[in-house]
Amino acid sequence: MLTAAFMLLLSACESAENSVEDSEKTENPVTASQVSLEEAKAQAQAMELEIAGLVPSEVVVSVDQMPKGTLFSCSDVEWTWYGATTVTVLEGTDIEAIVRSIQAHYEGSRFDLRTRRDIADDFEVQLMSPKTAETYIVGEGFTPTEIRIDSGSVCFTLPEGTWTRGSF
Repeated sequence: MLTAAFMLLLSACESAENSVEDSEKTENPVTASQVSLEEAKAQAQAMELEIAGLVPSEVVVSVDQMPKGTLFSCSDVEWTWYGATTVTVLEGTDIEAIVRSIQAHYEGSRFDLRTRRDIADDFEVQLMSPKTAETYIVGEGFTPTEIRIDSGSVCFTLPEGTWTRGSF
């Protein structure tokens, strides 16, 4: 899943570079200045839980959302919030089948989808907004009974002088 976190960072930066150009093409662009850190974090966490809700309830043991995340830069003046939710499932659950069903759920949605095998050969799907840096990677977690949902929020600006290190 370290590969997933690294890919999340790279893909968010790639999306952010294109977000200004893409937003100019839309009627209702969402720009960084329209969203606060709190709003961006809340939106990303809500989406994490939406994705977690697609895991069949009969195999779910627990859903644990990290209360805090980290900031990464989108540009010289914009930031994205990264967080994660872990869904613990019953031993023997076919995680790849669940991740593929999540992929199918989001086909034709507001997200572009990418799939890959991580370094441990586990299947992952990445949901990426074509208009913002918003991204989610879903795959097997750190153990064979976990589904990890990594998130990256839309880009936002912070008030001048805001400390960007630490947890948010």
